[in-house]
Amino acid sequence: DARQTVALAAMVRHAVHEVLRQELDSDRLQELMGHGHKGGQIACLPLPTVGHLHADGLIRRVILKAPDAGILRRLTWALDGWELKVDGKPVALLSLIEEWDGVVAQFTQASEWWETVTPVVLPGYDRLGERKHKTEKLIGRALTQSGLELTEVRDIWYQMAPWQRHGHRAGAYQVAGYMRYPQYHVRLRFQSPVRGPMALGAGRYFGLGLMVHSIQSESRVEAGLS
Repeated sequence: DARQTVALAAMVRHAVHEVLRQELDSDRLQELMGHGHKGGQIACLPLPTVGHLHADGLIRRVILKAPDAGILRRLTWALDGWELKVDGKPVALLSLIEEWDGVVAQFTQASEWWETVTPVVLPGYDRLGERKHKTEKLIGRALTQSGLELTEVRDIWYQMAPWQRHGHRAGAYQVAGYMRYPQYHVRLRFQSPVRGPMALGAGRYFGLGLMVHSIQSESRVEAGLS
C-alpha cells in the first residue's frame, strides 16, 4: 500500500546499509545514509503502480537514487535476490529490472508536467492559528532543497486530494517523527522538460513527495482546457 511507502523504504534502506557497511569507511557510509551534507545520501523510492488502464496504485518497484554511479552499480547486483524482512520474516524479494519498464518510465522520463503520486511533506508549518499562509513558499523551498530552481517552474498547484484515482488523501500516509509537517499533493508545470526521478519535501529520501509524469495535465492543455 502506497501509504506505507516510508516503512518499505526503510526496509530497502536497511538492505543498502548491510551491503555498504562491509565495503565503505564509516564516514562515507554515514554520508550515504543521510548523516552528512544535504543531497549526499541515497534515496529509496518505492513506486506505486501507475500509468496504465489496470494500474492499482500498489507498490511493486523501487528506485535507488544516489550521487555516486559506482555505488549504484555495486548495489545493483548485490541487492538482486535480497529478501526484505519484517520481524525476521520475509515479506518481499528484490529482483533487478533488466529491461525497459512502462511503470518505471512514468517516473524517469523528461516532462514539463509532473504531479505527486505520494504527497509532499512541507519543510515547515504553513498555518498561523487557523489561517493558512505561505504554502507556495514552502513548496518552493522544497523544490530548491531538491536541487531545482524556482525560475524553472511555470505553475504550481496543490490540494489535499490525490491526482490519481488510486491515490490517497494527503495526511493519510505513514511518516517518521521528523516528517510531521503538513502534507499536500502538488502538480508542477516547468518551463521546459525536466527528467525524473523527482521527489520533494521532508520525506523525499523515503518515497514521499514522489512525482510522476502527468499525462492528464498535458491532455487538458492540448484540448484547450484550464
